[in-house]
Amino acid sequence: ELSELEQSSIARASALSFDEPAPPRENTDFEAEREAAAVATRNAEIHDALTNRNVDVPEEFRDEVTDVLMTDPVTLPSSRRVVDRSTLVRHLILRPSDPFNMTPLTLRQAEAASDLRHRIDAFLEEAGVHPRGVGRVGNPEQAGEEHAGG
Repeated sequence: ELSELEQSSIARASALSFDEPAPPRENTDFEAEREAAAVATRNAEIHDALTNRNVDVPEEFRDEVTDVLMTDPVTLPSSRRVVDRSTLVRHLILRPSDPFNMTPLTLRQAEAASDLRHRIDAFLEEAGVHPRGVGRVGNPEQAGEEHAGG
């Protein structure tokens, strides 16, 4: 079953006219799009784990667009709003702009919100959900080293 976000993305994509050229993008980065899908899957798994533990996610840890837990928060340079990287990538596929003020934007311009990410990781560990062990892409040991060292 598709999530609400996935259904919305499919509906928007279906409404696009394929007779018109796609909006220009700085770089067609299929790797970033694939990573966004992996992050969205990881976020859904973490959300399910928290729901099963009856844990409420603090507002500051929720994506401002999707209202779900962020695991890879980024700050948008012009609006200074914070969203999950996967949300931004999905938005940039349709429109290369900041979703809050429509200022031109590329993925590379988004700033990693490392301090917020570390607070989210601590919250997840306290809730009994290992932040890098749920739906992680790559080697979990490396992810643990990244968390410990970063």
